[in-house]
Amino acid sequence: ARCRSELGDLEQAQEAIKSDAQERQNRERDAREWRERQRRLSLLVLQRRFEEIDSRLSKLGKMDDQLRKSRKKQEGLRGYSGFPVELRDRILKEKGRLDDLSSEVDGLRRQWDEVSPQLEQLKRRIRQVRDDMAALEYARDFPANRKDEFDSLRIVRGKAIESLSNLEGKKHALETDLQVATKRILSPRTMIYGSLVAAAAILVVSALVKAVVPGLLGAVLAVLIGIVVSRFLGPPRKMQEQLINLQRKVTEKKDEIGQTEGQLRQLLDELSIAAQPLQARIAAFSQRLQDRNNLFKHEKDLDLLLEKRKGLASMLNNLQEKKEDARASEGRLRNLLAQAGLVVV
Repeated sequence: ARCRSELGDLEQAQEAIKSDAQERQNRERDAREWRERQRRLSLLVLQRRFEEIDSRLSKLGKMDDQLRKSRKKQEGLRGYSGFPVELRDRILKEKGRLDDLSSEVDGLRRQWDEVSPQLEQLKRRIRQVRDDMAALEYARDFPANRKDEFDSLRIVRGKAIESLSNLEGKKHALETDLQVATKRILSPRTMIYGSLVAAAAILVVSALVKAVVPGLLGAVLAVLIGIVVSRFLGPPRKMQEQLINLQRKVTEKKDEIGQTEGQLRQLLDELSIAAQPLQARIAAFSQRLQDRNNLFKHEKDLDLLLEKRKGLASMLNNLQEKKEDARASEGRLRNLLAQAGLVVV
């Protein structure tokens, strides 16, 4: 019992040791994490300080540049310190105005150098557009409101011509078939067969009408022979009927085309499109309408080109005015310096 008790105490002690070791590991891990956070925080603080220092150095550099420029300007103006106050102020004011004008002229000149090549291209384009408009001017008053009427007649005519072509194709095919059938009927074999059938028919009729008057018998025989011959030697009746029907439709379609073309010719006459083949007159109508649309499109293009040229001209005028102002300011400054007793080269 004592051994078991000591063994139990030993196990408890081991568990306590394990727990303490685990707690120690946890604390060491927490300590490492805390030290890592501290290190990162220190780096962030240090980086922020470096950025602040760099910003201050940059500002100090700019201030040094401004200070050097100010000192340089002060040295340049030192010679005016002995002038009368009023004359000195006038000279400084005019010098500042001349500097501003010179800077403005330089900027405008750079802008003009960049866009000046466009001016010649713009002038050439304007001349081209005006030449094109002069060539299309004839179509300005062309009545575009007749386009719907023209298109309607043109479409009806086109469909009718297409339908006529189909009908004539069918008619030609049927005529060919009829010719083949006729040749087949008139072949020697068919003729012999037809004659035999006719002879047989005559013999049958003769046997049936022996007691009838010979004259009447001859008439009947003649009728029968005609029927038999027309049946075996004549062209197929159905094909003939189809051909007649197609011919009627072809004639009707030609009449329809003629009526539509008459309306088209009347319309084109009203629009003063010279007499020439109808298809050429139709093409002339479409061309005039297209030329009219192109004319108005060129007008819009010309307005945009003229507006752009106006902008370039305004830029050039502004540059010239600034140059004149700078020359005038330079002249006034020379006079003031002459009054101050300075030798102006």
